[in-house]
Amino acid sequence: EVYTCGPEGYMQLAEHILQQRQFPMTHFYKESFQPAIQEKQESEESSMSDVVIENTSAPSTSVQQFEIDVAGEKILLNKGQTLLEGIEGSGQMIMAACRAGVCGSCKCQVTEGETESSSQQTLQPEEIEQGFVLACSTSMLSDGKVSLP
Repeated sequence: EVYTCGPEGYMQLAEHILQQRQFPMTHFYKESFQPAIQEKQESEESSMSDVVIENTSAPSTSVQQFEIDVAGEKILLNKGQTLLEGIEGSGQMIMAACRAGVCGSCKCQVTEGETESSSQQTLQPEEIEQGFVLACSTSMLSDGKVSLP
């Protein structure tokens, strides 16, 4: 039996190698958290392409943004965007595995600002008190400062 869980590229490579070695694929299992996030992003992108602006003279409504300081670099996050998306988008290195608030690899500390989290599954109560969050499931509600491990 072979069980895999991880980034999609890793799992595809493992599956390919096993197939080349004529492994009985009925005994191969994989679990992935990442496609659900990609599907969500694709859905959001396609719904944005369907938006039609009819009255260009009406006042524009802009997306609310928050500025966070990560290791001295200012990063802009759109309201609802996760810390992980913003940090990765800026090119900074942050560890992330499941991207679903389950594994805890993207734990970081928010030292200033307000947040909203959909998962605190792997955090201890003391860590939560100290401002630790899971970057993949946390978005900012204000400007702030984030400390990476």
